[in-house]
Amino acid sequence: ELLALSKGRITKQSIAIPIDMYSAIIADAINVVEKYHVLRHGISKLVSQVIQISDDVKSQCDFSNNSLTKEQNDKAVDHQIRKRLKNIDHQIPDFNITLNGSELGKIQSACLIVTLAFSGGRIGEVLSFNPSRYSTKQVGKHKLISIVSGETSKGEDGIPRTVTWQTHPIVKDALELAFDMTESLRDHYKTLIDEKINSGAYREDEHAKASKELNSAFIILRHNTTSAASFVQANSQRLLTQYAASLKLTASNEDIEEF
Repeated sequence: ELLALSKGRITKQSIAIPIDMYSAIIADAINVVEKYHVLRHGISKLVSQVIQISDDVKSQCDFSNNSLTKEQNDKAVDHQIRKRLKNIDHQIPDFNITLNGSELGKIQSACLIVTLAFSGGRIGEVLSFNPSRYSTKQVGKHKLISIVSGETSKGEDGIPRTVTWQTHPIVKDALELAFDMTESLRDHYKTLIDEKINSGAYREDEHAKASKELNSAFIILRHNTTSAASFVQANSQRLLTQYAASLKLTASNEDIEEF
């Protein structure tokens, strides 16, 4: 209580957004999903190449006998990796190869926005989604509705339970894109956590937790992560804010009046 009182910043909650601005964000996110859904496996293969090149360079560079600092060594390795990445020829439109996963992050954010908008789930709940969570349900004789299920701890004393939301078929494409484009990363992380439990660096419960997290469509995107508190995307709110900001939307007088 004292710590909260010591902060001069007033806590506020954003509860709405002008409909035209919201529509523009959703429309852009849908366009991204539709553009890259068919290319999702190609993106995963490209990521696999990046991981392989990164691992090869790190294994080939030996700085044990030089006088460089660790920071200087890391920069030298990074320079060699970026140099080799320039030689990769790919057919993914408007996609720049990066080491920090920023390009993947833009697509992942679009998938998350679409899933949030058309499911009604909270961010923490949607982060448990993957393509297998999507299904259809027969209603009456001639109607199918789309549904998606995820985990929530609301009202259950912190114990996860499964909740189902009605959704839209575009969510299926969004989840498939987010999941399949990161398949090579997911395999990379699985190898990492298996090595950790075999070496004793992970306990059984830690390995089980990490394995469960890797079932999410929205995993972390830095392949050079050697340890992580969670393999589920932890910066999703910041990434969504960055995505919206990248569209450079400006509120019109009508938007302000509506708001």
